Amino acid sequence: SVSRVLKDALAGTQTDNYEFPLYTKDQKRVEVLLNATTRRDATGSIVGVVGVGQDITEMKAAQAAAEKAKSAELEVEKARAVGEAKDLFLASMSHEIRTPLSSLLGLLTISTNELNALKQAEAKSSPAVGEEIGTSLHKLSMVHQAGMHLLNLVNDVLDFSKIAAGKLNLELAPCRVRDLCRSVVQLASTLALAGGDVALQLRLDDDVPPIVLADEQRLRQGLINLVHNALKFTSRGEVVLHVEMKSRESPKADTAEVVTLRFAVSDTGVGIAEEDQPHVFSAFNQILRLAPAQGAGLGLSICKELVACMGGTLQLTSRQEPAADAGSTFFWELPLEIVPESPRE
Repeated sequence: SVSRVLKDALAGTQTDNYEFPLYTKDQKRVEVLLNATTRRDATGSIVGVVGVGQDITEMKAAQAAAEKAKSAELEVEKARAVGEAKDLFLASMSHEIRTPLSSLLGLLTISTNELNALKQAEAKSSPAVGEEIGTSLHKLSMVHQAGMHLLNLVNDVLDFSKIAAGKLNLELAPCRVRDLCRSVVQLASTLALAGGDVALQLRLDDDVPPIVLADEQRLRQGLINLVHNALKFTSRGEVVLHVEMKSRESPKADTAEVVTLRFAVSDTGVGIAEEDQPHVFSAFNQILRLAPAQGAGLGLSICKELVACMGGTLQLTSRQEPAADAGSTFFWELPLEIVPESPRE
């Protein structure tokens, strides 16, 4: 205390600096540093004390700011280290899972092809054996679907991690729009056949340029995500992938011609209630009353970020059953440079 500091100095003992707050008339807090020194006469006798109080409010504030900044810096460094460790773990684990899983899926495809050939060979000579092979093929198909589901989950988690870390980069290259869309429909056709009475269609307007500059892998990933999602919630009717040109800008000097394309996936499924629509793009969100939970609930969230990374905005229009025109349309528009075709193309 202040009195103790003064008493120690008056007694001739060594005193320590003492910090304490004072309050002014307007209740402003002032930090004070007190030190006291023993005062002696010519004979060495103690005759008093010299006390000095110093206003250290600004110094204390600067120290507190410095400590806060250092703490924040340590937290940032800690978060960065944790993020790097997480990224390394996910990359390593995804590789460790995807490599054997891809091999397994490849072997399943080979086995399925071999059994199909054997089934055709035995169909006439031994119908019973052909039926047994057909049963085995059905089981292999179920295993293949489960493996693909697991592979998609691993890919979704890895992509979500990259997006969260801001490490998702685009690789722009000439992209054939028609071939891209056909590959999306082809990849999703198996799911459409398994889903029942659902027709999967591709509509590509004639004025869509054949080749544009785009990240084909990410564009395909976004479209497949939407098509799979549409098929999941559609039990009858159709799912349509439609690509149309919205605008076309004339090229200026030393610039390429730019076209704005609209990519849309429409379905005749159950639709999404208006109150649920703002939440469909949230990570790990699933509207369970529309369908049983499938996947991790990352598909639309990843798709939204992919589209944003490419320069577009994923949007939604939907009407819920029992409306006659029930269904949903997910779409985005992208400005893309047109790549001129070479003469041989």
